[in-house]
Amino acid sequence: MKETKSFSTHDAYFGVTSESPSHDMFTRGKEGDWESYRAVRDMLKLSGYVFHDDPRRLYKSLRRTMHAASKGDIHFTSQIYPTGFRFEFYEDVIRDNPNGGRYHFSKLEKMPYLRRQKVILAHRKIAEVLLARGFVDQRDKNLPPLERILEDRRKDRDWRRYAIVIDGQPDYNVCDQDGIRLKDGDVRCFWSPNGRLKRGTVYYNMNSMWWVISAPDERTNESAHDFFQVRFRKARPEAVEESSHQHQSCAREGGPGPELQEGRGDPGGDFQDVWRPGKP
Repeated sequence: MKETKSFSTHDAYFGVTSESPSHDMFTRGKEGDWESYRAVRDMLKLSGYVFHDDPRRLYKSLRRTMHAASKGDIHFTSQIYPTGFRFEFYEDVIRDNPNGGRYHFSKLEKMPYLRRQKVILAHRKIAEVLLARGFVDQRDKNLPPLERILEDRRKDRDWRRYAIVIDGQPDYNVCDQDGIRLKDGDVRCFWSPNGRLKRGTVYYNMNSMWWVISAPDERTNESAHDFFQVRFRKARPEAVEESSHQHQSCAREGGPGPELQEGRGDPGGDFQDVWRPGKP
């Protein structure tokens, strides 16, 4: 049978498949595609990555197939196995996991912009090496987030049961923090891992998890319990002018007035939900 040679990415992970469908992965003597693996490693060395011992204390039998490298503030671990090999990039920074960036979820999303671009560049260079060796690119074809969600649903043979699954779930799995039942296309707010308030359009994924499109090229996976609505008061024109005078007075006196200190400096008006679909 023809050998399967392809690669794909997910977040900071780069996975390569190089195997024959008829091959038994436990057969003696089959240790993986070392030729392609070394070609990628050589390219990374030329790009400035320095290979070193894995920080984890591995058994001697594993050290030959599991490696680690770094370049400045970007690190990665790699492993070769009978059915292919993989590279996983990370930053050695503690964010939401006390064990370090290696164990974070959504590594790429949580990286600062420049570090994220370094990982994307490394992925691109690895892909170029593999394409030259006849591998097939199975990464997402730069589809917009919504089209990627719909494409994933089309590929999922069980997705036809979506309507049954979503309607049959208990409320605690499909309701936001306000107890409102979610549905595709709803717009909700949520807190990002770095503490920023974000909003996006939600689409059901699985269990209590929902895809959120919060930017033209950004898609994240969040729990239904993380969503909420933000409401602001719509100020009357005269209240806005009065509030402006209060702020000017605060600036002259060196601090907020008693009303603002106690949270009573409300411009008034009716509550207005500003997070509606179609609004800028």
